[in-house]
Amino acid sequence: DDAAFMDNVLTLLFAGYDTTSSAMQATINLMILHPEYLSKIRVELKGKLGITTDMPDELVAERLHEARKLPIMSAIIREALRLDPIVVNTFRRVLEPVELVDGTVVPPGWVINVSLGRTVQTMPGVHNREAFNPEWWLSNQEPSHFDFCPFGAGSRLCPGNETAVHEVAMLLASIALKARVSFYDGPPKKWINDPVPEVQGGFKIRVQAL
Repeated sequence: DDAAFMDNVLTLLFAGYDTTSSAMQATINLMILHPEYLSKIRVELKGKLGITTDMPDELVAERLHEARKLPIMSAIIREALRLDPIVVNTFRRVLEPVELVDGTVVPPGWVINVSLGRTVQTMPGVHNREAFNPEWWLSNQEPSHFDFCPFGAGSRLCPGNETAVHEVAMLLASIALKARVSFYDGPPKKWINDPVPEVQGGFKIRVQAL
């Protein structure tokens, strides 16, 4: 019916496009602010996958599919998703009574707002939730899927989460190998959630070949 058709269109636009572009935007923003991590990615690509800046593009493309599995690359992407989770809030209708940790019981029929952004940013073990610290992921125990859930969790886990992470990894690797990035007219002044995090007025960067 028309309602189901519209739901599927909105899902495609939001879950299949906006979320991935938002993750890319947030990650590039952090790489400009912390350029030393692009150097670390470049070293990791060479050391782990044998990729160098002067390698033919076809050979680079063959090996880049493994980039998202590299420890530093994975840590950078996950830390970017922790700081700027692509799904900030989600809504759920209560079907049966739910007791919260403080003893409050939410009755059936209520619609509740679940803050995935707050959950991800304040997950256990992170002492400074506003600091960009990819090394945390290299030296700490893997968090629960219900603590680190930038793509949701359980039966509601976004089916495109692996594709999104892969695309971000491919972009980061390509930038690290081929380009130098900087802000076009200074760092973003204001981020908004509409409905995913994005820069008000657009995210403008300058890209120069190495």
